Amino acid sequence: MDGFNVIPVTTLGDWASFADEVVPTLRDRGLIQSEYEPGSLRHKVLRSGDLVDAKHPAAGYRGQFAGSTHGVRELAR
Repeated sequence: MDGFNVIPVTTLGDWASFADEVVPTLRDRGLIQSEYEPGSLRHKVLRSGDLVDAKHPAAGYRGQFAGSTHGVRELAR
């Protein structure tokens, strides 16, 4: 995985300035991506699809929230 962790040491400036001034420079130097391949983080890291293996304990929960008003669908709102 790639990325930058930016911890503000002072309150001078703002994130918009950082994005407008620093991000283009990093992009020009090839240090950050401007486009990303489609798929979930699981797919990108494990290269084995977007779902856990059928033998994984979490696979038993597939479809459990399909008709529910709680859970995964609620988080997406």
